Amino acid sequence: MQKEGFAVRHRSTSIRRSIRALAVVTVAARSVPLGLGSASAGQVPDRIALPDGSQPEGLAITNRGTFYTGSLADGTIWVGDVQTGDVRRLVPGGAGRVAVGVEVRGRFVWVAGGDTGMAWVFRRSGDLVRTYRFEPGGFVNDVVVTRRAAYFTDSLQPYLYRVPIDDGRLSGQGRVEALPLRGDLVFEDGFNANGIDRVPGTSMFVVVQTNTGELFAVRPSGRTREIDLGGADVASGDGVLVIDHVAYVVQNFLNTVAKVRLSDDLSSGRVVSRTSDPDFDVPTSIDTYRGALYLVNARFTTTPEPDTPYWIAPIPKP
Repeated sequence: MQKEGFAVRHRSTSIRRSIRALAVVTVAARSVPLGLGSASAGQVPDRIALPDGSQPEGLAITNRGTFYTGSLADGTIWVGDVQTGDVRRLVPGGAGRVAVGVEVRGRFVWVAGGDTGMAWVFRRSGDLVRTYRFEPGGFVNDVVVTRRAAYFTDSLQPYLYRVPIDDGRLSGQGRVEALPLRGDLVFEDGFNANGIDRVPGTSMFVVVQTNTGELFAVRPSGRTREIDLGGADVASGDGVLVIDHVAYVVQNFLNTVAKVRLSDDLSSGRVVSRTSDPDFDVPTSIDTYRGALYLVNARFTTTPEPDTPYWIAPIPKP
């Protein structure tokens, strides 16, 4: 999805250690070979290595191929190039910091703060611009940014948090809103609202509910309506990417990406494919660049150590 010169992706989300307890449901998945070339050939590498021990979760890629991802462990933000595979630290981590969903819009990098109940906004230079605290703030998971506001999901509290933006200027803490989620989306035990993305050309969002495997059309007011998948589901749904009227939903513990074709009015959707790949290891967030999809692996089933490898996995767009 292109916005003001940036592919706004995001996205992400998920679940930190507690989500590892979710049951894994086995589904049939179609494996797709990469065939994306190598960095030495001036093309996309088959894997983009991230720093060992980084514990990444969110992902955002600009239309120039610059990517941003953050650490669940300490909120470190890394910036890199999907074409060369180069990666460097942009923002050092710190005590009390967590980076879950990541979004890029214009000059700013937005970061959802998970169980801290907070969010941070950095300039693309790495300088901190704003810190926001959300109430009640259970697990601030993912973020999508429009011209007028940034919207954050909370996986444990039935709210959509809104941070107003006025002519490109970020609002202060006093204008932050907690919008109750009303309508069809009903919170249950476990992780609920997770990945979020805007449907291009509309004011509507698509949100996945992780514990039920359902998709919802959500208005900026917080009003929700279930997207009828005709008996199918997107179990373990995490990151969401919407391109035109197609939603790509990361099914994290299933190591799968579901492609869902949405109706024009968002009342229904059809799962047209489920794609897996050997390079998937509990992917959580998804973005796109030049016709390929990129998924960052959180590797929740692997005990994180300082030398644990992490990577971004590119695949052809299904």
